[in-house]
Amino acid sequence: TITLDVARRLARKINDSCPDVKALLTRDGDYFLTLQERADRANRAHGDLFISIHVNSVDRRSKGRESVHGTSVYALGADKAEKTMGVAMRENAVMEMEDDYSTVYRGFDPNSSESYIIFELSNDLHLNQSLDFASLAQRQLVSHAGRADKGVRQAGFWVLWATAMPAVLVELDFICNPVQEEFLNSAEGREKCAQALFKAVDQYCRKTTSSTNLSTAPRHAGRNMAFE
Repeated sequence: TITLDVARRLARKINDSCPDVKALLTRDGDYFLTLQERADRANRAHGDLFISIHVNSVDRRSKGRESVHGTSVYALGADKAEKTMGVAMRENAVMEMEDDYSTVYRGFDPNSSESYIIFELSNDLHLNQSLDFASLAQRQLVSHAGRADKGVRQAGFWVLWATAMPAVLVELDFICNPVQEEFLNSAEGREKCAQALFKAVDQYCRKTTSSTNLSTAPRHAGRNMAFE
């Protein structure tokens, strides 16, 4: 209802306004894709930027569950802070819905902090570009979409590790907060979020067009943006 709609709106804006950029959706309907399939589809498209769009929440037992609010944009990295680790564990836990997920994900346990050592050891060639876009997206979600600023962060999300391109994971706001849920459920709220992300993509494209930093990214006549 929320994330797929925001992704579709964002893709339309890019395809309509940026003739040298093609926006690709990892899914075009309300069906389940494994974490690895999402990354695989982006990689097969030789994407130059991957944006994973989510809504946030906290455990039902958490104090302040209905008042927590704000947006965060994540790049790949290891953060041992309890809250950040908890977000990564919740997002990665979707792999448990898959048959034989331990084999597919090479023994990675989304609920074990020891498994996240892989992200500490990862030398991400695209980290600087990921952080650059994360900062642009964070600023736009705060200034244009009016979301509270919970900052740019780094965490061990599987989809960010498995994608061979600059990649970020966006938490639009907390759906467990009734006020933010109402905003995200409204067409106006989703349009503001999509427009904020579009502004960030446009700024990122303008910035990287003249930047030598793109030398580590796949080269194409045009550029592909993958959304999931």
